Amino acid sequence: MQIPLLPKGKYPLVYVEWRDSAHPIAHWRRMTDVEPFDFICRSVGWIVAEDEVAITLAPTMADVDDDDPALNGTHPILKCAILTRKEIDVSPGIDFREYRSPW
Repeated sequence: MQIPLLPKGKYPLVYVEWRDSAHPIAHWRRMTDVEPFDFICRSVGWIVAEDEVAITLAPTMADVDDDDPALNGTHPILKCAILTRKEIDVSPGIDFREYRSPW
């Protein structure tokens, strides 16, 4: 069985480091108990949507040779929260058994 390849450049695979926000804390607390929040996340996925405000990653895709591929677990990330964004080369011919992360 031949595995279909993604069209070059159509869905770039990226590594993203981004600053997360916290959900509201739903209980009473004193002002002196409040501390700054800084939580850095790391995500890898195919960019399946992008505009001036956000990117949306999909970690899993199926039926990639279809005009409307199936996606599982889409994840929008606001661009203002992105600290690092690096494209991962998945060109044909790369033997991923020997692949070592550049990071």
